[in-house]
Amino acid sequence: MLISSCSAISVAAFAYLHPWKTASTIERYQLGFLISALGCNLSNLLVFTPMTVEVIYFVHALQLFIYLSLNFPNDTLYYSLGMLYSVISGLMTVTAYFLLFIFNFEINYTGI
Repeated sequence: MLISSCSAISVAAFAYLHPWKTASTIERYQLGFLISALGCNLSNLLVFTPMTVEVIYFVHALQLFIYLSLNFPNDTLYYSLGMLYSVISGLMTVTAYFLLFIFNFEINYTGI
């Protein structure tokens, strides 16, 4: 919510300081990118976050049902699922940093 409000303020400030009729082409692109970032941020806030929360609630209810129906000793199911979540989130983080490094390297050293 805070990011969305800050994005809206930055779009409004940029649009106020660089009116559309007198803005150069680069400033128009910058304003377009700011507006698209605001749109993506609002869609994440209003669409994807509630969907993710709903799926997580469903997955936790399913895990609880499996755990109660199978009655594993020593919380084996929760332990293994916790390890699986940790490994997957770690791999996703490493992949994200790798892609960020590659794209940043290409942008900085190819003259773009």
